[in-house]
Amino acid sequence: MNLNSIGGIYLSLKNYPLAEYFLQNALKIAQEISAYDNERDTHENLAKLYEETKRPFLALQSLRRYVHLKDSLSQTENIKAFLQKELQYNYEKQKLADSIRNEQALAIKNTEIAKQQAEIRAKKNEQIALFGGLFSALVLASVLYNRFRVTSKQKKIIEKQKNEVEKQKGIVEAQKTEIEHKNQNILDSIRYAQRIQNSLIPNDKEWYQIFPKSFILYKPRDIVAGDFYWLEVHNGNVFFAVADCTGHGVPGAMVSMVCSSALTKIVIEENIIQPNLILERAKKIVVETFSKHSEQEVKDGMEIALCSFSLTNPYQLFFCGAKRPLWLLRENEIIEYDGDKIPVSQFEYHEKQAFSQSIIDLKQNDRIFLFSDGYTDQFGGEKNRKIGSKNLKNWLKESASMPVAEQGIWLNEKLTSWQQDESQTDDISLIGIEIT
Repeated sequence: MNLNSIGGIYLSLKNYPLAEYFLQNALKIAQEISAYDNERDTHENLAKLYEETKRPFLALQSLRRYVHLKDSLSQTENIKAFLQKELQYNYEKQKLADSIRNEQALAIKNTEIAKQQAEIRAKKNEQIALFGGLFSALVLASVLYNRFRVTSKQKKIIEKQKNEVEKQKGIVEAQKTEIEHKNQNILDSIRYAQRIQNSLIPNDKEWYQIFPKSFILYKPRDIVAGDFYWLEVHNGNVFFAVADCTGHGVPGAMVSMVCSSALTKIVIEENIIQPNLILERAKKIVVETFSKHSEQEVKDGMEIALCSFSLTNPYQLFFCGAKRPLWLLRENEIIEYDGDKIPVSQFEYHEKQAFSQSIIDLKQNDRIFLFSDGYTDQFGGEKNRKIGSKNLKNWLKESASMPVAEQGIWLNEKLTSWQQDESQTDDISLIGIEIT
């Protein structure tokens, strides 16, 4: 998925600032590397963007550039085909001329040889003794001459190879510089995507204002992540979630931004408050968004644990899970709410299955935990195995007497100790909340 495609997705979502950012970056990179086909496609999307944002002059400029590039690319292909035919014709013509010259030279050479042989046969008897000496001298001279030719030829080959190595070295250095420049542009785009993704994640102030006794363990595997956690307060209701989107790194981050934006739109603009209905609507938005930009079956989406409660009755929690659970720690025992075995994405055998909702009556000092599979899937330990659900449950019980903030620190230390020198397997998200 390139920057133009990402801009196209945000354009279809009518998120014009992000659409314009990615399209402008796509245009800049296409112009820098002379990728005229990419520049043409980007101008087409920019024309649509300017038209929808009521900037007709810019829309006309982009449309003209799009038409110009489209015509130029077509004309370039025709010229290339003509030149190819002309080169082939000249090659065949030169080949025929060389063949005629070679035949003429061979005929002349054969005539001279025949003449020399006749003269030699006529004088053979009277010059036989002299001929032997001359023959020996000629053989020696021929050997020396051939040796000289071989040595000269080898010297030329070595010199040519040396020049070729120097030439290739220059090409490699130029390519290295170009790649470093492109990599820096890509890294800058990823850093900007990180800032956008961080802006969609709740800041600490608003999170701890709602959940003063809680912890957040959030560790992206790369600069940006497919995992995200989410919080919205609207019309006296609190909504929060932990989600694991398809992939990690840049692809996962792009999916997570679409999914996070969809959740906010559903709650704030469409006023849907029941978690199961929120996920039903999110599934439709996600599938429609990615289907617009792919003719193949859409598998991008998310696994999510979503909760809500009313500020007037915070002890009644509504939960809906899409392949992610909610764990309730009460009196040192874990109560599991598994959720549904379907993701927020399109799969044929899930299309007719709806999401279900659980109502959980909470008590003071209960602790609830939402998490992606990154924590339990981390490899390490003495036998280089996954942490697994069993170990996580035991660690939650073992740390139950700690203040919840210290529990989060302790769980992070356990993760680090388990991981040792192993690389991080996946994005990691684990949230713990104590009911007060």
